[in-house]
Amino acid sequence: MNNLLTKENILKMPAGWEMDALIAKEVTNLEKAKEGIWYWINGYLDECPYYSADIAAAFGALYKWLDNNKTYAVHIETVNIKAGRLHDVILWGMDEDETFDARHQDLAVAICRVLLLAVNHEV
Repeated sequence: MNNLLTKENILKMPAGWEMDALIAKEVTNLEKAKEGIWYWINGYLDECPYYSADIAAAFGALYKWLDNNKTYAVHIETVNIKAGRLHDVILWGMDEDETFDARHQDLAVAICRVLLLAVNHEV
């Protein structure tokens, strides 16, 4: 993973193609085609999933990561605040594994951020 992806940078990263491409590469291990935003998905060329905007895609990436990291539990908490909702996603490490935490008003972004924190730590 890119060394410029510090915890602070990940927690500030907005939704968009950069976050989606990092999730595709680092979490779901999609194979990128030679050019553009195309990836091999189930044997077909397709656009990179919009993990940071599509809650189903974000949960798919989360489940894939959890399948490969069996000593983790996930906790998602939603709090109503004056400005709307705030989602807190926590990956709790068991067996002395690190715990990761990310918050955002958009649950898909919070999931993506916590996953990037986890895979960045694995390096």
